[in-house]
Amino acid sequence: MGNAGKPSEAEIADRLPLWAALSALFLDTEHDQTSLARSAESIAATGCGAREAAKVLDHDVAPALYPNLLSVAGEWTFWTDDEVRAAVMQHLGRGTLRRWMARARACTVRQAYASDWKAIAAMLDQEASLSCTERDRTKPTL
Repeated sequence: MGNAGKPSEAEIADRLPLWAALSALFLDTEHDQTSLARSAESIAATGCGAREAAKVLDHDVAPALYPNLLSVAGEWTFWTDDEVRAAVMQHLGRGTLRRWMARARACTVRQAYASDWKAIAAMLDQEASLSCTERDRTKPTL
């Protein structure tokens, strides 16, 4: 990352699809299996596994978007990429102490999206496992 935790433009371009996919967890709506699978597919398309995506969720996305889960009338339609980028960049542009405080506050609402994230992470892990099995099947034998 660039200075003081702020990513470079290239890093932003690389991370934005992941940020956008993870942002769905912070919509004021119920998630069914179809929407969770769509989120998992979007995350997998970025090349991130569950572990790396969880770090980005905890460090970048949750601290930026958690207030939506606290709102009486939170956002329930998908954010645009520009909106997600602006929210995450505002968070990352804060001083270190303010970023840590936002991460701590985001933890207080983790239960609101924990089961959905657990389902998505399981789908990502299953996909990774299947991909490894597929590679093993196509590997030439000696």
